[in-house]
Amino acid sequence: MGEKGNKIWKVATLVCAVFLVGAVVTVIVLATSGGDEGDRKALAEQVRTLEDHVGDLNVQLAEQARDDTTVDTAGTRTPTDRERLEAIAQQYANENFYIAEIVIDGDWARVGVAPYDPTAYQGGLVYYHGIDGTWTYVAGGTGLQYGDIPGAPASIFP
Repeated sequence: MGEKGNKIWKVATLVCAVFLVGAVVTVIVLATSGGDEGDRKALAEQVRTLEDHVGDLNVQLAEQARDDTTVDTAGTRTPTDRERLEAIAQQYANENFYIAEIVIDGDWARVGVAPYDPTAYQGGLVYYHGIDGTWTYVAGGTGLQYGDIPGAPASIFP
């Protein structure tokens, strides 16, 4: 199963977990609804706690869908392609330069590095190709155009 299939599996598992917690809350409420007032208050507090937990899971699911991250069952977060590219591009960024933009199209990417002082320095563009889950440097410069890098999509060129 590919990376995308693995992500779908993890998201589906997380959604099922959210529904399962909701079902448990419902069963607890129905099973204990005949108790005294003190039991009901304690149960209501437990239900609120479980609902908060479900809410947290929903937030986690929404964040995962939004930023393309994955979270395994132990809660370990896998960095996104954007985050991996930012980490790689930090070698170009320093006190004079910063990462201006990252454009990703499938397994191709462009990272724009811009100077803090454009009168003193010129920015640049760095192109990467994702190979077996690793971003590999392909080319860098400002004058590259579509067709200069074989296989790269037009969408990553300015």
